[in-house]
Parts: sequence; structure tokens; C-alpha cells
Amino acid sequence: MDKDLDIMTCCPVCDAAEALRQNIDNSYLQIGAQLFTYSLDHCGNCGAVYSAERSCDSACYTPELDLEDMYGNQSRGLAPLSGNVWNLRNKSRQIKELINIVKDKDEVRYLEIGASDGTLFRMFDQKASGKEISASLVEPTGACLPLESLEGVTIHSDRVEDADLTGEFDLIVSSHSFEHMTDPRGVLRILHHRLAADGKLYIEVPDGERWDRSLAVPLGYFHIVNYTVLTLTWLLDDMGFTVEGVRTIDNYPGIRIIAGKGEKAESLPPQPYMAACGLSAIHNWQDARDAAKTRLLDKLEALHAKNILIRCGGAHTVSVLKILEAHAPQLTFDICDRSLENTKLGPHAILSMDAVTIADYDAVLVSSYAFQGEIEQELLGQGLSIDKIITLYDDIFSYVA
Repeated sequence: MDKDLDIMTCCPVCDAAEALRQNIDNSYLQIGAQLFTYSLDHCGNCGAVYSAERSCDSACYTPELDLEDMYGNQSRGLAPLSGNVWNLRNKSRQIKELINIVKDKDEVRYLEIGASDGTLFRMFDQKASGKEISASLVEPTGACLPLESLEGVTIHSDRVEDADLTGEFDLIVSSHSFEHMTDPRGVLRILHHRLAADGKLYIEVPDGERWDRSLAVPLGYFHIVNYTVLTLTWLLDDMGFTVEGVRTIDNYPGIRIIAGKGEKAESLPPQPYMAACGLSAIHNWQDARDAAKTRLLDKLEALHAKNILIRCGGAHTVSVLKILEAHAPQLTFDICDRSLENTKLGPHAILSMDAVTIADYDAVLVSSYAFQGEIEQELLGQGLSIDKIITLYDDIFSYVA
């Protein structure tokens, strides 16, 4: 057995035994020079979809391997809060909701787990003018350490399980971090203990029901669990929280839940329909993946493409490679990615930008969610015709209907 393989022996959501797990698929992702494998599994008890077997590296989510920074999702230091903030539209909506939660409080004790570069807290602090705020930000990568210079802010460069937290908090925030955690039940025990009696937990995760817009194997390695409204509300209830509000978000498909502190009651088993709903979501993804595969092959055929360039080497690129190898073996292709150049994606070499001549290719497939627009403009600036550019996240599939 691979010593670097992390294997879960029970469901991270409902704690059901491994025997109730069904393996659906397996995939991999390249991070730097390392290949990370992961499984896609379904819990027959609660319907959770999660990764039970995955490559592990203790450097992940540390200063040594800050994945969010690698993928361009963080600002440097105390960079100005401007239109360049990653996912600004979503954060702006979150801030309005957070401010509304504490509108009647003059003093706010704020805790954020998975705080990344601290941008969400800085936006909250800016909008909560007139309130006295003390904040604890938990972020193991050290990305929010520059915020230590702000009055009333304490930084914990640890996982939440290891952070030296003290006291209670009026507002606990987890924005697109909870899905990365291997022990969500353990984390919720800590948060329940630290939440004030009249405090609120604000948690937002990607919406697992939105796989039907995606080409890659769900989870994409980085996410441990793909939560749905059913699984996340059940989990919060089971861990002693009282769910007070649920909202599904479209522009960055997610689930937002606001919960209060309840009493830990006797656990109620998941309802049978939860497992069926989990499988239904997987089947929807599989159907849409096949439709996206057809769109990609039809697009390449319409361009009479024989030699293509693939820009960027993420989780969706892995799926594209599998499609080309299985259904278009006559095509030749190269891959280039600034952050992965001179490494490999599986058996395929990733070229440096200097090694690529755009005129040599019949088409360029842009396989990057974060930098798609930037890369498209770069290609146009190099003289490539717009009709030879295939933007994976627009032309082949979209996260949002």
C-alpha cells in the first residue's frame, strides 16, 4: 500500500462504516512536480460524496505549499481592497449578510477558519464601522500573517484542530474552507464549543448539486467532501447547531447556511432518501460530463483540428486528456502552464511558454477557471484568431446554467 495514501475508514459526514462506501471513480491532479490521486466515493448511509482514498502531503496548506496562492486566489499582504479581489462579487454579498447578522451588536468577537489572505475579514472590518471588533483568524498557510499589524486581530497559523483558541465568539465564519477539512465533525465540535450562546455560525461551501455543469471528476482533489443542502444541514443539526437560514448561490455555485448554537441531542439517522439524492447527483454529473465530451469533440472536428495546444494543467485538463486519448487518438497535442512548466501531467510533459509557437497549432484549448479571460486576451494579442480559441469554461460547460 502506498505510504502516502490517506484512507478514511468511515464517512466524514455521518461516521458510517467503510462497508457502506461505494467507489464511483478515481482521478489525479498534478501539483508542482507531484502527482496526487484521489477517489470519488458515495456513502450509502447519508448520501455524502467524498474522497475516501487520496494522496497526502503534510506540506499542503502550509507556507511551503500554499495552494490558493499557487492558483492566483490570494492577494499579497495588505493589498488594497479593489476590483482585483478574488471572487469579489461573492465576497461583497457575504459581507452584506455578515453585517446584517451583527447589526445590533456594538462589540463583535469574530472567528474565521480557513481565512486565506484575510480579505473577507478586512472587508467586514471596513463595513462594520463604529463597532469594536476583536478577531481571530485561523489559516495554516500563514497567508494572513500581515493582518497581525491590525488592532484587535490575532492570527493562528495552524489548522483549527491545533489552534490555541480562547473564549467565545459572536460570529464564526467559514467561507469555502469547510469542504477542505478531513474531520468536519471534529471541527464542528470545536466551533460549537466556541460559539457564544447567542452567536451565529456562517458557513458557505460549494454546492455539490452543481456537478452537472462540470467535466472533471467531482472534488478535484482539493475538496474532501462535496456537500449538498441535505448533507450539510443534517450534519450541522447532528452536531448541535440550529439551522436558521439556507441560501443557494449562483454566481459562484454554493450553499450558505446560518446556524445558531443549539443543544446536542440524540443523533437522528439520515433519512433513506438522502443516499438516493446523493446517487442522483452523481448520475446527473455523469450525464452532463458525457454531453460536455460530445461538445468538445464536435468543436475540434468543426475546426478540423489535428494539432492543439492546451493551456493550463488543472483537474479539467486531466479529463480532457482522457477524452482525447480515448476518442480522438489521431490528434496530437501539447500542454503548457506557467506554474507547472517543465513538469508532467501524468505521462504528458508540460512545456514552458518559451517552447511554444502559437502558429504551430490548429486550435488552443484554454483550461483555466481563474485565468481564462486573461489567457484568451494574451492569445488574441499574439495574433491567434478568436475562432481558434476554445474556452473550456464557456464553450464546453459552465458551472452555472
